[in-house]
Amino acid sequence: MATTCWPPNVRSGSHGLAAAHIGISAPVIVLNLAATGAGRDDVLFFNPRVTAVSETIELGSEASVSMPGVALQVARPVWAELDYQDETGQARQARLEGFAARCALHEIDQVNGVFFLRRVSRLKREAAIKRYRKRAQGG
Repeated sequence: MATTCWPPNVRSGSHGLAAAHIGISAPVIVLNLAATGAGRDDVLFFNPRVTAVSETIELGSEASVSMPGVALQVARPVWAELDYQDETGQARQARLEGFAARCALHEIDQVNGVFFLRRVSRLKREAAIKRYRKRAQGG
């Protein structure tokens, strides 16, 4: 699984990727945990589960490889704690903050069948879909 998930993530330049994005139906995400501009530090999270989140919420830009060119402001907690398994099956815990937390929550949503557009108002969602379709048609 590790060699299947990592290359598409690195090639796409994304900050995170759910296995479903590359056609694998498994509860796996990969996140680039490197500091902004510091290259790549891809980490696989098997069976990730959110165990706690901050009560403090911030708006931040989110996008998806499923809808290139569409980015929206999404409200997310500023930190999240996760339980997961690493590549060896070892149980692990992580506390992610800021952008890393946002990416993890976004990808875990994907694993659970929740696309990021569901986290915005219907009006914003419909406008984003309209922009995407227009762009896809060459307009």
